Amino acid sequence: MTDRSDILGMEFEVEVRHIAMLDQWPGSEETGNPVDQWSFTINGQHVDYYTGIGHRKKLRVFSNCPDYPYVYAKGKPIHIRDALGHLKYTPQVRKILLGYTAPLEPALDDVLHSLVLDSEAGKESFEDWCSDFGYDTDSRRAMDTYLKCQESGKKLVAMGIDIDRARELFQDY
Repeated sequence: MTDRSDILGMEFEVEVRHIAMLDQWPGSEETGNPVDQWSFTINGQHVDYYTGIGHRKKLRVFSNCPDYPYVYAKGKPIHIRDALGHLKYTPQVRKILLGYTAPLEPALDDVLHSLVLDSEAGKESFEDWCSDFGYDTDSRRAMDTYLKCQESGKKLVAMGIDIDRARELFQDY
């Protein structure tokens, strides 16, 4: 399908697919921070993209209707409309999220903006990048992240995007 970037003023061939709701960000050791994983193909370039659960849409308006589930915190029932975002992520909360919310497809400009931000790594050395973002220069994980960020710049170029112009246009996005 063809989609238009309002920020760049360009049209792109885009395929989007929701993969799954994951229990944590990929590569993160921190659990209890669920995300939706998306697969984008933009002008032939594959991009993985992730959105937090705050970007999900509610399937029903939360109200005082008795058919809405309750979760338990410290032994007391809490109505789900009051609980989302305030409870520790558990299998019960995951089930509620999957049953009462749905993934909301990210906008093309959100994905392109993320790629533009990541491409900043292509402008500086690994050591400078580590210093800017608080990574250890003696970390393979940091090097992997740095190289993935540089790859974002290559993907933008392959999509037909002038990175310097895109940085300028997305500056206040």
